[in-house]
Amino acid sequence: IPNLIVSGGVYLSGLIFNSYKLRTSGLHVFQASLYSGLLNIILKGVIGRERPYGGEGPFIFQPFSSDNKFNSHPSGHSTMAFALASSLSCEIDNTFATILLYSAATLTMGSRIYSNMHWFSDTFFGA
Repeated sequence: IPNLIVSGGVYLSGLIFNSYKLRTSGLHVFQASLYSGLLNIILKGVIGRERPYGGEGPFIFQPFSSDNKFNSHPSGHSTMAFALASSLSCEIDNTFATILLYSAATLTMGSRIYSNMHWFSDTFFGA
């Protein structure tokens, strides 16, 4: 949802201010989020890795499970955070903005590990 809000906001700003660059930037963020999100959903279903709160350990897999407990790898939050960071940093092309965007994405990774929703490798490969 945050990626959709950001891409929509950037695109809408482009419409309001009659800016082709803002409109295409909004579309690029949307495309990056869509493609990476779809790939993430497919991989989660196929891989079927158990989440840390399941208590069995990082090597428990149940491929093609619809149970959220087995949708740990890769981390969708990390995928979306880095899709947003990479697409926006390319569009903005500013060192400070790039550092800020990737720092926020990295904090997202950490929060998923801290909240016991993902293993480190889930967030790493999600990114």
